[in-house]
Amino acid sequence: MTVVESEKRKEYWKDITCKFPFETLFPIVESTINLEIFEWDWDFISDHKLLPTDIRTLNQFREKINWTVLTEAYAIKQKFNPDSWDNGKQWFSNVDRYLKQFEDYWNWQVLSKNENINYNRLLLQKYKTENWDWDYLTEFGGFLTKQRRDKENVNYLEQLVKQFPKIKFDILSKRKDIKIDSSLIPSTKDSRPYFLNSL
Repeated sequence: MTVVESEKRKEYWKDITCKFPFETLFPIVESTINLEIFEWDWDFISDHKLLPTDIRTLNQFREKINWTVLTEAYAIKQKFNPDSWDNGKQWFSNVDRYLKQFEDYWNWQVLSKNENINYNRLLLQKYKTENWDWDYLTEFGGFLTKQRRDKENVNYLEQLVKQFPKIKFDILSKRKDIKIDSSLIPSTKDSRPYFLNSL
């Protein structure tokens, strides 16, 4: 098959995939999963707000799903939203289960931008060896802001910097929502000017 024919076929399947109502489409996709002749548009399916996101379904289609698209899709944002669960404990337990189950599939760079994830220190600690976007987490991550548990702890930021060594000092120093104490000035010569300018 020529490249032109391949591209035409791709476009053809894109058109077919989006023409069906999703409630009609998805059962057909399920029943044709093992038939190579069906080349569904998995970018479209992965991004659809009605895509079932239960673990069984994601497991079934894990090799077909576009995980970068799914990671920032509405359906997953809802799944990772604390408001979708009865309480914080249930939210953490379920999000942790999803992160663990598909650890090798998530786009962790994209996941870094999910504010419900980047606020939670326990999740970031548990998965800190993953490929997070530390520039983004340092600049916008909610985990660095003072939280309820830090009320009596004046050294909370210093402890976080030790706990998460990939925090970028030059970026951190520019944040306006965090009070940076002079004791946090790193000893490395390269980082010191950024901190001195920010204090």
